[in-house]
Amino acid sequence: MHSSPIFKNASRGNMLWGFLLVILGLFAMMTPAVSGIATTFMLGALLLISGIGMVIYAFSSDSFGTGVLRFLFGGITVLAALWMFVNPGMALATLTLFLAVYFVVDGIFLVFAGFGLPKGKGWVIFNGVVSVLLGLMIWRNWPVSGMWAVGILLGVKLVVAGMAMMALESDPKAE
Repeated sequence: MHSSPIFKNASRGNMLWGFLLVILGLFAMMTPAVSGIATTFMLGALLLISGIGMVIYAFSSDSFGTGVLRFLFGGITVLAALWMFVNPGMALATLTLFLAVYFVVDGIFLVFAGFGLPKGKGWVIFNGVVSVLLGLMIWRNWPVSGMWAVGILLGVKLVVAGMAMMALESDPKAE
């Protein structure tokens, strides 16, 4: 396939974005408390925006009852966001606990699902066991794990995503 200058520029741009994601991921892993708190603030901001949207949307409801419910849910969402801004450490600890429970439950389901697969069952079961162990590790060290778990996991995700972007761009079959 003939490669035009537009695609070459996009390829260089994707390579740059991939490299940037790797750097950000390494930074997140080196400073997990900072990246965890930043994640908490970002989630708080998203909750605040969505809560305000729900409150505004409540005024366009067809009935009073529906409007009140939408207003209440929007108000609760705004309050949750404000609580996250006022108590970022506690919010991070709470998010970490939910993350630990999620990993354990997800891992258990993966292990059981893996036994029913005709192919790749070993990897799925292994993934499930690792998920359970990670969840138990986070849970066992909770609430202290709140200072590192979210930041480390965010960092790992960013590094892997960045490496995948760069690998796709360096793959001659991807062009």
